[in-house]
Amino acid sequence: MTNSKKAVKTVKKEKEPTIFEKEIMRLPQDMKDKLLKHQGKIQEIVDIINKKNKKQSIGVYVTPEVKIVNKMPVPNFDNLTINFLFDDYENPIPQFNAKVFFEKEFDKILVEEIKKDEQGQEYASYHFKKDKNMKFVGTSIAILRENCFDAIYDDLKTLGSSFVYEDNRGFISALKSIDIHRNMLLQKFEKYVVVMQVLEVGYVVKNRMILIFL
Repeated sequence: MTNSKKAVKTVKKEKEPTIFEKEIMRLPQDMKDKLLKHQGKIQEIVDIINKKNKKQSIGVYVTPEVKIVNKMPVPNFDNLTINFLFDDYENPIPQFNAKVFFEKEFDKILVEEIKKDEQGQEYASYHFKKDKNMKFVGTSIAILRENCFDAIYDDLKTLGSSFVYEDNRGFISALKSIDIHRNMLLQKFEKYVVVMQVLEVGYVVKNRMILIFL
């Protein structure tokens, strides 16, 4: 009898793409390459965030700068904002402070700039130490919730046009879907209003024409 050895096939599992890779999958290759070029710097700050307080880290999303070219919005993937969403549900904070959150690590990764808004009020702006074209913005659940109660949807609009980089609870993806559906509903409502106005104008014109010929 001959001893037959069974050939053991080792099947290598393909690495599951990250949520960020899935988000940018449909982009043109040149845009995708520009975003992936920054991935190392983004991952560095994400690692520090998770090391500091992963329990309260909801996630991170990336927003490209948008320029208006020929009256059309065009994303600029060389200028990015890295947004961090912090869970302060149990202990709400009035404002997210990057220096307080990062403590000793702040000077290693970020640079603070004091700027003035249109009303002349000073505010702190943060950019990456390794790349001044990459900004960092932190916000919290309490701030996001209060803004929504006050019908201020700037944060949601930003999220809707962003790429999710890390989503520890699926919350950021859910919020992004909500904003996309909200915009779709608004667009449908605007179309409905326009159609109703056209019909109303048409009805008035028709009645006037009838009166003229009477």
